[in-house]
Amino acid sequence: MEQSKELGLSGNLNRPKREVTPESAVINRRRWLKRVSYGAVTLAAGGGAWLWYRGTDAQVIDRGKYTGPGADLYPFAVNPQFSDAERAISPEPAIARYCNFYEFSSTKQVWRYVAPFQPIPWSLEVTGLVAKPKTYDIDDLVRTFPLEERIYRHRCVETWAMVVPWTGFTLASLLCAAEPLPAARFVRFVGFDRPTEAADKRNGPSLGPIPRA
Repeated sequence: MEQSKELGLSGNLNRPKREVTPESAVINRRRWLKRVSYGAVTLAAGGGAWLWYRGTDAQVIDRGKYTGPGADLYPFAVNPQFSDAERAISPEPAIARYCNFYEFSSTKQVWRYVAPFQPIPWSLEVTGLVAKPKTYDIDDLVRTFPLEERIYRHRCVETWAMVVPWTGFTLASLLCAAEPLPAARFVRFVGFDRPTEAADKRNGPSLGPIPRA
């Protein structure tokens, strides 16, 4: 009895069997604790991987910097007719990080997959039923038409939304310069096809119509 007190125990060590924890319960508890520890490690590793994949705000913004032709023209004045979306403009890192460009990736983290893309040189060909067909390079394009900034509330069919400032010129300006003929009824857009620069284009036409957001 004296020895049991020294060990921090009290009472009779010969407990009735009904008071002794079954061996199976002890083993199951150990297994449970082991699994919880594995789960915690997995969760920590997964969280670390996600933080790396998501990237820092600085990394995301830096990936989207443009220094090509026309970069010296920015920023532009906001068109007063499109200056208030009745919502605060979304943070720039959120805008750059969360978007759909399925040519590069089916995930929202498109910024991680655009590095191979080369926007320079770039040209826009206006042809078809027009009186003045023309091919513009990107420098001509941004200097020929009046550029402005507009703030729009963007709503995606995937049920997410953001408020984004856009810089560009109206399609009407481009079409007026081309002078469509009376027989013209529709405008057809053809995008780029560079599978070596846009990884998901390697999948070919099986992608089907590509939504834009």
